[in-house]
Amino acid sequence: MQQRFDAANLRVEIATNAHRLKELEAFERDFRDFAAQFRPPIQGCAGSDWPPEEPTRRPRVLSADQLRLDLRSRITTAFSPYVADPLGMFLNTSLRAYDPRQEKLFCVIRRDLAGEPTGRVVSTEEFEALVAESESIITAYRRDQQEQLRLQNSMLGEATRLGEEAAQVLREERAHDLAKAQATITPTFGAWVEVRRQSWPWKYVWPFVAKPLRSLLLLLLAGAGPRNAMSRRCI
Repeated sequence: MQQRFDAANLRVEIATNAHRLKELEAFERDFRDFAAQFRPPIQGCAGSDWPPEEPTRRPRVLSADQLRLDLRSRITTAFSPYVADPLGMFLNTSLRAYDPRQEKLFCVIRRDLAGEPTGRVVSTEEFEALVAESESIITAYRRDQQEQLRLQNSMLGEATRLGEEAAQVLREERAHDLAKAQATITPTFGAWVEVRRQSWPWKYVWPFVAKPLRSLLLLLLAGAGPRNAMSRRCI
């Protein structure tokens, strides 16, 4: 019973993790699409402030931000229960309007000729580093999920094997108990039958009751095996 319970739990966990892995793989593909769509606006604003002021760049920024919002809504499905930074910060930072977190993600300090800081501007190098770090976080989660599935499938195979072995042992114990009961009861019953067959009125009645008695004996013997096996297991 315990083996069957463990195997059932493992199957539920495997199904849950397989679904999470599928969601994570889709998340990984969509993140690459998001980064590819966000890259041109970043390149067009290199050395400038964010967000871009040119109206022609606005549609691409809005489209990229819509992809970001979709990815953010799927974090709890693909990751459990949260995603690490900088990926988490990236997906939680608005791209269509100014957000202080943008300066930490893909901006660098701009300095004047005297070396004094004058503000922060968009950096393609910082953006590419951000994308690389984020992809590496997703890859690490995916590999961890794949390893968990591998281990759980291995454990399920072992639990199934142990359950089959336990069932085989139980069948052998029942067969042994039945044979033992037959060896103990049959001679005594046979002697009793022989005495009754030779006495009156059994010699006349026996032909009519022999078959029902034989069926009853086999039924009793069949039930003795499981009861003995259960008694030994309780002890």
